Amino acid sequence: MGADALPDEIEGLLALAEDCSLTPEAARERMRRVAASPAGWRDRARENQIADREIAMMAESMEICR
Repeated sequence: MGADALPDEIEGLLALAEDCSLTPEAARERMRRVAASPAGWRDRARENQIADREIAMMAESMEICR
């Protein structure tokens, strides 16, 4: 059983954060950092010499993260 919408996900993560001794502010900052982490993934893949066809194969999965 999981959340069906983003607000539900956030609410659940904030509840877990409290159990992990994180303040709501610290939890929100961590969520922001995690959400931003896929940004620029194509450039990083190219820097690591990943072939364009492999980048194209990964694109669908990576775009879901946005």
